[in-house]
Amino acid sequence: ARGRARPAGQAPAAAQHYHGRSHYRRMANLSLKGSLPTVFTSPRAMISHSYACARIPGKADAKFMRQCSSLPTNATARIASKLGRPVTDLQTEARLDFLRAKALDVSDMRVIASLVASNTVVEHLDLTGNGFGADAIASLIEILRSCPSLQSLVVGNNNLRGGVSELAAAAAEHQGLLSLSLQANAIAGSACEALAAALATNPALQQLDLSFNAFGPVGGCAIARGLADNSTLTSLRFA
Repeated sequence: ARGRARPAGQAPAAAQHYHGRSHYRRMANLSLKGSLPTVFTSPRAMISHSYACARIPGKADAKFMRQCSSLPTNATARIASKLGRPVTDLQTEARLDFLRAKALDVSDMRVIASLVASNTVVEHLDLTGNGFGADAIASLIEILRSCPSLQSLVVGNNNLRGGVSELAAAAAEHQGLLSLSLQANAIAGSACEALAAALATNPALQQLDLSFNAFGPVGGCAIARGLADNSTLTSLRFA
């Protein structure tokens, strides 16, 4: 009956609705975006949101369920676990320096790129030491093309190898990139041609780190040619 007191410890109707174990198993792996930034890692977290929905009968509850149904089942939850923080930080923070050495793989990078692509204030991205390889180059390129605010990209120790050629081409088109670190990525001499072209055409780049890459005399000569047409670079590291 209307106005009847709820027994002590009993959740509101909306909360009871989400309490079922089968529903929790479906929801526990979801990472919510936008206005629902919670990663459900326990029944308590899920029920807490249900209480909030109950305060606005119907509309909030329906919105919650619509957004849940459109999300991937485990990708963002896995990344949140690796990072130890909500994935929504990837969409809002200016300095993304919490991605270093988190064992991120190619599939993780695809999800990360899609999240960072909506970040309008990101200035620094550090992905050092994940070892995701050249297959993640497409994700790095997506970030470069989607984030004009990005000023510093650090991708050392990721075994990018020949993929650096494509990354350099994307960096050449970025009008605001000031610093690019490609330390220890097994870059060969052939990839240095693309880097040289980037040096010749990028109007902003000031720092380039190519240390611990054995590209030899061929690569060194290519970089030198690029420098001849560059007037902005102030720091270049080879070792």
